[in-house]
Amino acid sequence: MDDLVTWLRAQLDEDERVARTHGHLVVLARLDAVDRRWDPPAVTTHAEVWTAGRALAEVEAKRRILDLVDLHFDDETGRAVTLGGYGEAYWDIVRLLALPYADLPGYDEGWRP
Repeated sequence: MDDLVTWLRAQLDEDERVARTHGHLVVLARLDAVDRRWDPPAVTTHAEVWTAGRALAEVEAKRRILDLVDLHFDDETGRAVTLGGYGEAYWDIVRLLALPYADLPGYDEGWRP
């Protein structure tokens, strides 16, 4: 389970890198790396909405969600355990945050919600 959090943080790092490097082309760069069959006019319109600032805000929000709870995993059960009993709900949220990246290398289908 720690693997998912580590993998998701790496995706967020890449989103941040692309946003800082390519500015408003963050969506184009990410999509082109994944699927070369995208529709340029539709993606361009979408990219106009997803500015670098918005992409960076999205990355920061997801990182804050990942940092919300001091997450630990029980070695025997593999289940998330946190103070206050938020482990399973938190784990569901992390799996949902990773879902948009499911077509990228390294995604484990076992993480799918």
